[in-house]
Amino acid sequence: MGPFALIEVRDDSRVCSRCGEPVARGFAFGRFGTSKATLHVLCAIDVDASSVHFELNRSGPRFDGRAEAFALVTARLEAVRDANRQTKGKDKSAIEPIRDRQGRPRVRVLYLQSQSADRGAGAEFFDVDRLCDFWHARSSLREYALIEHKYPKNSKLDPSQPLAAALYWQRADGAVSNGNSKIVEWKALGLAAPVLAVVGEAARDAAARDKVVAKLRGLLAKCGFEPDDAPVVTVLQSDDATREALALALDEQAAKYTGTAEKRKSGRIFEAIEELFDDERDDGLAQAFVTAFKRFGRSRAEERERVLALLVRFAKRSPAEAAKVLTGVERLDIAMDRAVLAEIIEALVAAPVVPPSLARWLVRWRSSREGGEDTITPMLKAAIAAADGRKAKKLLALGVEAGFLSE
Repeated sequence: MGPFALIEVRDDSRVCSRCGEPVARGFAFGRFGTSKATLHVLCAIDVDASSVHFELNRSGPRFDGRAEAFALVTARLEAVRDANRQTKGKDKSAIEPIRDRQGRPRVRVLYLQSQSADRGAGAEFFDVDRLCDFWHARSSLREYALIEHKYPKNSKLDPSQPLAAALYWQRADGAVSNGNSKIVEWKALGLAAPVLAVVGEAARDAAARDKVVAKLRGLLAKCGFEPDDAPVVTVLQSDDATREALALALDEQAAKYTGTAEKRKSGRIFEAIEELFDDERDDGLAQAFVTAFKRFGRSRAEERERVLALLVRFAKRSPAEAAKVLTGVERLDIAMDRAVLAEIIEALVAAPVVPPSLARWLVRWRSSREGGEDTITPMLKAAIAAADGRKAKKLLALGVEAGFLSE
């Protein structure tokens, strides 16, 4: 069951946690089925259509407007389903974009947050929901629905509430991640650089805050963003001034959104790899490739060919950076023909320092069931002849171990 359940409102004291307007007596939705937070039925549909659909689809109390609410939530879910279908020729379900009661369009913000208070953070740190009740921020232009980017489903296309921006919520006194494939997805989705929220009492120290921001911007650069394009919001307490600052920063980045609903996610990710490669952003390519290979089996044949060709060129240009990608390729067991395997081996053999993974790639080539000429043995012999003593000795040992050479 989702976070909302039907409850009966029996007094006039409730206000909706989404729109702030009074909730009339009768049936509404409560968070986790309690009265701690109450939403109008239509507001609950806007906030979490899946949860409301579950509730309305099962037997339960009847109330005026139930049939209309069920029809609306069903149409919303069908529109999401159709928008994310990869099959050509499917009819798309038309759906009206959501607007709040003040007429502002409702758009989605994908966010990530560092370690939360219930996992060891200091008392001064708090999660997104503490600042933005019910995961909402509002400006004069838009209503922002903040969606924690935990699972692939969180970034699905939704015609009723399109993506607009991203947010990275970081403890001021916490460690900054070295990489995250979700950030690469943000770039591929056409989102501008995320708003960086530096949170907690430690952010009062300007030097400490600047150090965290520098690390975050380094992370964004690795993932393909222009790091200086990321606005910073200092979050010291949950108050209206902070909420306003966050909303203004989101407005700034939402205006730069370049995504299109016509592109599939895997296609967008592969396009991001090509852009990073052309710009020689090799530090960001490794993370982008890992993200792409996680979607490899669901991508189109021509996309797979393009990304494998770029992987070979990447390995030849930056063998040290590519080593991380090649490890991921091995782990995911990406299928490659012998010609591609040979090109990857050639790149690893040419690296200044022989990577340990070369042995596994040699074995993989030999284990391939494809026939044809042995191109690896002459490649190794030529590399050994041209290398210095230490590298030559290492290549010889690996070639012997894999069965291409003799002592």
